[in-house]
Amino acid sequence: MENMLRPIIIFIILQNGYTAINLAELSLQPIYQQHFIEEPQNLTVIEGQSVTLKCKIENLGGKVQWSTDGFAMGYKLETIKSYCSKCAPRGNTNKGEFHLYVEDVELGRYNEFECQVSPDHSNAHQALRARATLNVIVPPSRVELIGTERRISMNAGTEKQLSCRASGAKPQAKIVWYHGNNKILDQEYSKQITNGHREGTWDTVNTLKFKATSADDGTPIRCVVEHPALNGKLMEKEIALTVFYPPGEPRIVGDTQQAFRQGDMINTTCISSGGNPPPYVSWFKDNIQLQYPHSKLENGSTVSHLYIRADQSLLTDVYNCKAWNKETSIALPSKNVKFNVTFSGDRVHIKGPDSGQIGSELTLHCSSEESNPPSVIKWTVDGIERHGTQEEVAVSEGGWRTTSVIKLRVDVNLSQMKVTCSAVNNLFKDLLQETKIIKILRPPEAPSISGLPSISLREGDNLTLSCISRHGSPLPMLKWFKQGEYIQSQSYSLVEESHSIAKLFLVVSRTDNDMQYSCEASNGEHFPTISQKTNFSVYFEPVDARLYLSMLSSAEGGPEVAHSTSGDRVQLNCQSSNSNPPAKITWFKNGKLVRGGAIDVKPGKYGGVKMSQVFKINEGNPITSEDNGSKFSCTASNPAINGNNVTKQYTLNVRYPPEFSLSSPGNYSVIEGDDITMSVEAKGNPAVRRFTWYTGLQPNKPLLADTLPNHFKIRGPTMEIRKTTRKDAGLYRFGAENDIGEKNKEIYLNVLYHPTIINLTSQIIADEGEKAVFNCIVDANPISSKTVNWGVVGDRKFNFTERAIFSFDGNMTFTMTIPIVKKSDRGKFFCIADNHLQSAQPDEQQTVLKVNFKPEIRKFPRYAKFAQNLMHQINLECIAYGYPNVSIFWKKAGDFNAERYVFDNRGVT
Repeated sequence: MENMLRPIIIFIILQNGYTAINLAELSLQPIYQQHFIEEPQNLTVIEGQSVTLKCKIENLGGKVQWSTDGFAMGYKLETIKSYCSKCAPRGNTNKGEFHLYVEDVELGRYNEFECQVSPDHSNAHQALRARATLNVIVPPSRVELIGTERRISMNAGTEKQLSCRASGAKPQAKIVWYHGNNKILDQEYSKQITNGHREGTWDTVNTLKFKATSADDGTPIRCVVEHPALNGKLMEKEIALTVFYPPGEPRIVGDTQQAFRQGDMINTTCISSGGNPPPYVSWFKDNIQLQYPHSKLENGSTVSHLYIRADQSLLTDVYNCKAWNKETSIALPSKNVKFNVTFSGDRVHIKGPDSGQIGSELTLHCSSEESNPPSVIKWTVDGIERHGTQEEVAVSEGGWRTTSVIKLRVDVNLSQMKVTCSAVNNLFKDLLQETKIIKILRPPEAPSISGLPSISLREGDNLTLSCISRHGSPLPMLKWFKQGEYIQSQSYSLVEESHSIAKLFLVVSRTDNDMQYSCEASNGEHFPTISQKTNFSVYFEPVDARLYLSMLSSAEGGPEVAHSTSGDRVQLNCQSSNSNPPAKITWFKNGKLVRGGAIDVKPGKYGGVKMSQVFKINEGNPITSEDNGSKFSCTASNPAINGNNVTKQYTLNVRYPPEFSLSSPGNYSVIEGDDITMSVEAKGNPAVRRFTWYTGLQPNKPLLADTLPNHFKIRGPTMEIRKTTRKDAGLYRFGAENDIGEKNKEIYLNVLYHPTIINLTSQIIADEGEKAVFNCIVDANPISSKTVNWGVVGDRKFNFTERAIFSFDGNMTFTMTIPIVKKSDRGKFFCIADNHLQSAQPDEQQTVLKVNFKPEIRKFPRYAKFAQNLMHQINLECIAYGYPNVSIFWKKAGDFNAERYVFDNRGVT
């Protein structure tokens, strides 16, 4: 131990009055002292194993023996065995090997050993001693459950304490609980450590407060013991676990909403998931239990199947299923279901008058028989569908009866009316109907025009219009007119006692759009002329369009501009020529459909319109460099015609000053001495023509190649620094310029370097109980509270966690404070700095703590008694510790003859 004075005073005692002899002056000391080459080491051994303690001496002058547990075992095998029956010497003594073999190591016996070498007969060689301790570890003798059965049952949501004990271990055993193969980490534990039956061993009891869930059912709980002496051997106890829990709410699976035809078999399943014990699952009809069996599936679910034949009565019955076991207070019901059974009636009934007069109104009634779903009653008069009322009435037996009333005015030129009532049900193919013939006397009827298309005509389509006038006597003459002018090219014919017909053949053009065509029927003096008018729409497409750029303005567009600059607000204008219906303008940006803006509509020729629409680029916000090169197109099309579309394209040219890529970093880091390349990506329209670098200290003075340090190199947007130093760190600015303007970007270079301890408190001298403060000043980048660690030099122990306080001022100073100094703290400490950069270069310095304390005389048993032959000198040693310097004084009990003792001025006699 440094800083400890060990004054040794040797008394040379002269017996019978002989003169004192100083042996040091006789030059009898050997050239080389005996010393250890290999000393026995402290070992950790599992009880029952055997070990060999090594002891090897060079220049042996004395004798070698071992001691165990404080008893010297002698030099021969017999005496060694008498003290330690499990010990035996090993090694080649000619090579100085005096090893000791210890067989079947036991806890508490033969655990402390010392290799002792005596001086030679002339005391020329010093005595040697080397100690070793066997740390004997003992595996647990057994593991057992305490107050816990090997099989347990629990209800879901309840808790139970499970206790497990590992007995007779050294050091303490660790108990870990497992659920199956998974560690239990989310439940409450408690641990109790007590002394084992054998001295030096411990019993460990671990109690788990286990809360069961339904998912735990069937998975065992394991108490597993971990101990270094087990050497991977498995030591555990397993608890079989059963968890009782209610079943899941029953569900009726399958399509219960579908329609079942009367007479079909209905097969429906009710399923309940889980439950322990397995639940009962049963079907109920109107809350009356039905006798259908249930069964358990391999996945743990329980099912029951319902088999019934569909008939009309099921429309009013309510079915459900229920599940229960001993964990449920009441049975869990499913949702109620009703089955939709479909059926049809056999016939319909029609009632009403058998005849009517011209201009009169006739009322007819029609009813269907019961059906499900309700039938729909349809009327036709002379083959033409007519609409009547619909009334659906539910019947008590289930199903519906439908009735309908229709009112007809006699206004057609026929000799009779054929009225048919039909009952239609979408689920049945059979059509139920009844027909009634009503006789009518009528004057000639007005002409009717047919041939009009169901969809609008397209320019160039062929169209045939037919004008028919039925009945009348005589049959009428028919003529076609356009906008009141007679059309020459038409055909006329008649069918006796039936009708007259006139046909008109047209190739439609946009000039026919919304023009009036009329057909006149006349049979001379019998009846006045009757006419029928019609018109039709003709769709025609646009033939041209225009797309141009302007500054942001109204929907009609402003003056055209050739190019734009970032920050402008611009729009594209698309103008379509005449079309019917109005043209649809579709916009695309970079191939993707986008929505246009305001629309302007102006009338065109032949009932058509001219369309204009603007597209505000960026929704009217200023354009940016991101918009440069964007491709736009507008397509003018007639949405009603699958014809030719007119498409115009435009590529946007945006002029903008230089911009920096987001991928170019603004911060760089490099370890001092390494090379670094900083590069900036910049673009502009027109292209960037000049790059400039600046430092943060001189932001207006460009860095030029002929003024740069040798380790700097600039090539356009790239700066390379070789073998960087910490002086190179700091702020740099990068400038890029084109015809539109100049932009700058700040770049920060952070140079990292290994730590250097600038100053460390050299030493502290303190009294016991005082405070000791050590400061360690470190220069490093990066630096943090984790940069510095403190430690002790040598093998002495110091509990930094409990005895020391550490702090960091956030700059460079790290402080270790020992609030209460003890004498055992004396010795060297070290401060080590490491910021864990690549190729770490930690810096370490040492300091010393000196503690003032009163002298202490070490009372070693070997110095308690001495023996020597008469007339021979004897050396007595007194070893004292203390700080500062210790002075030693001798005193003999009884008479003191000073002539027999000699002291020198160093305190040694």
